[in-house]
Amino acid sequence: MKVDSGTTLIPQGPVRILAYIAAGVFCVCLLAFVLLHAYLATPLPARQISRLVSSSLQQEFTVRRVSLSGRTVVLDGVRLRNPKGFAGPDVAAAETVVIKPQWLALLRGKRRFDLIAIDGGNINLLKNDAGAWNFSDLQRRLAARKPVQPPPETVIGKLLVRKGALTVQGEGVRGVDLKLYNLTSGGSRNAQVELAFEDAAANRYQLQGTARPGAEAAVDLTLSAPVLSLRRVATLLKLKNPAALEKARGSLTVNGVLARGELRSSGSFRFTDVSLPAAGGTYPVAGTLQFNGFYSLTEDRADLNEATLDIEKVAQLHAEGSLSGIRKERRFALLFGVDQVDLALLNVLLPEEARRGVLLGGSFVANRCGWRVPQREAWRAPPASCC
Repeated sequence: MKVDSGTTLIPQGPVRILAYIAAGVFCVCLLAFVLLHAYLATPLPARQISRLVSSSLQQEFTVRRVSLSGRTVVLDGVRLRNPKGFAGPDVAAAETVVIKPQWLALLRGKRRFDLIAIDGGNINLLKNDAGAWNFSDLQRRLAARKPVQPPPETVIGKLLVRKGALTVQGEGVRGVDLKLYNLTSGGSRNAQVELAFEDAAANRYQLQGTARPGAEAAVDLTLSAPVLSLRRVATLLKLKNPAALEKARGSLTVNGVLARGELRSSGSFRFTDVSLPAAGGTYPVAGTLQFNGFYSLTEDRADLNEATLDIEKVAQLHAEGSLSGIRKERRFALLFGVDQVDLALLNVLLPEEARRGVLLGGSFVANRCGWRVPQREAWRAPPASCC
């Protein structure tokens, strides 16, 4: 080898050729990177993506801007427009969509993504005067496509949704923050779920657990709301007497487990400061509703194993029952009972003239009543002799 200026060693022979090849490859990659950035700085990629997706979905889709940040693709101003005949917000929209694929796996035909993040995403479901939904045509077109067999599995390391919203006819949940880890379309692994959202009454909810999509779907999720304003819920539901819930508060916890076509659910709802009309004004009560049930997808049958409403110092009620043929005729049987009623409370709730000076005390226990209602049969009260 030669020594140039007594300081730099220049390899000779095959080593030198390999060094030139490596330098050439590096220059080509650098040039491609610079050209890609220059291309993405123009409106052309956003137009091409918009045209490609619109052609695939047969519905107008637009992207305002496409950029590259390191190995991450950033889409700004994503919109899926309403079909003809619908007025209102777009079917789906997002301020920003960030996609970080595994590029080498993508080149090999594998759908692997380290990150997909959606900021300001919202879905708006609308129905027109003819009774059709704004997503019906798109759903029908996608269902008519011939699926690839076997379908390639999509793996997403982290799926994030920040400040999202889901509305149906203008009503729904907002402030949606979703985190999904290890999500797969084929169900090869369990995905960790963390979801927080706010209902139309500004009550905040949290959903946590695991979920596995695919042919053998499985779910283990817990929904909780530590603080609920029942007054806001009453206003939202347009109850006739919302004053009873003016100061009422509540909390909710519901767990659902889906495995092998069977869904098991249990939960509790706690409420306080619900006002009952009384002789001297109002009487605040508190209580707890606890329930657990079961639903079989194969048998299309739901069982309410137990539901107990315990109103402190007032009464305790119990119910159980079953509902079969949910997707068809809907036959149900119900068994309920008043386990205990505090008669002394009537001294507070009823005015003295109604009681005629009588002071009540003790408790009342009723036998349980039950009846069955076949398909389309009118609702009827149980016979008086059952209680």
